Formats: sequence, C-alpha cells, structure tokens
Amino acid sequence: MGKKSRNKRQRREEGAETTTAAQPTGESPQFERAAAKLEEARRILDLLAASKDFIGFRAQFNAFLSASRAITFALQKEGSHVAGFKAWYAAKQDEMREDELLRYMHTKRTGDFHEGDASLAPAGMYIDHFSTRDAEPAPEPGATMEIGAAGINWVLGAGTARERRVPVTRGGSWQMRIALLEAPTVHLGKPIANAGPHAVCSLTLSYFEALVHEARTRQWTS
Repeated sequence: MGKKSRNKRQRREEGAETTTAAQPTGESPQFERAAAKLEEARRILDLLAASKDFIGFRAQFNAFLSASRAITFALQKEGSHVAGFKAWYAAKQDEMREDELLRYMHTKRTGDFHEGDASLAPAGMYIDHFSTRDAEPAPEPGATMEIGAAGINWVLGAGTARERRVPVTRGGSWQMRIALLEAPTVHLGKPIANAGPHAVCSLTLSYFEALVHEARTRQWTS
C-alpha cells in the first residue's frame, strides 16, 4: 500500500472516531449559551436527586438556584442582538414575576447568594437498619461518627478550623426527609401537588426548558 493510500485510510479512520453533537430538530444555533446553561442545570438536578445527606443535598439545591438564574442571564445576553427579542422577553419577565414558584426560586437564589439564607431544613430520617461495624473505615484517624437530623456522617477535625462532615455511605439502609421552607403552592395557575425541593426544582427546570426551546424555534423578525 502506498503512502498516499495509507494517509487517506488514516483520515477516514480518524473521521469515524469523531462525533459531532446533533442540533435538536427545529432549533436554531441561536441562544447556544442559554442551552448550555440549561444542560448544566439538568446535571445539577441529577446530582441533587442522587444526594444522600443533607449537606450534599443543600449544596446541590443552592447550585441549582444559581444555575437556573444563569439560564435567563445567558438568554438576555444573547437576545440583546436579536430583533424582536426585547418585547418577547418583557412579556416572559412579567409572567415570571407573577408566578409564585418562579418568584420564590428567584428570591431564594438572591437570599442564598447575598445573605446565605436557608431554604431547606432536615425533616427527619428513617433508619431501616444500620450497623457501625458494616460502615466504611473512618476517612482519617480521629474521625467520629455522628447520627442526627443531617444524616449519618463522619466528623473530621472536630473542634478545629477544618471541621467538616463526610457522609457515611455503607452500613445499612436509611432515608432522609428534607423540607423546603415556605414552599410555593401555585405554578402557572395550578396548585403544586408536590412541594418537595426536588419536585419544585423539576418544575422550575421544565419552565426554563420550554422558555429556551421557544427562543430557539421562534421566527424572529429581521
């Protein structure tokens, strides 16, 4: 086989190993930043659902608040150069301001970012069974185990500047209950059936998914 043929074959093989993300059907390449922020919010919501301790859950919930707000920031930034966007988004802003759930999420994000306000509280823990003998080894010498409203955790560096809690992941079966403080009751004119923190985040994400999709499929005036 000649050198030229080998080079052609190499290029074909390299091309076969390269994948390109397909553009969703009907969506324009406009508002790609908003779409990217939407993906980040989806990933954070997945991590929220997988959290097994209060501290980790709270961290992901607050991250979701910031990520969902970043979607609208990106949408406004990209839309500032699109004819007709200003009037369209002004109507959406009115809708968001008047909606109890979206107003709540905006207020909680502002409170967390500027004042560290709490949005969540431990609401109990159900332990089906647990044995300290079956738990994983302590992460470091001197670590102690703490069982309480925030879950089952290893306490590292107790009483020092580096004190922190690491969730125990083995040893039994237990479930955390986490409450959303002052939870909203209505969204888009309908009662909220489940006002748990994950359910409320899911409703918020669904709204922004629809918002970004409409922006990307709308025929904007030229």
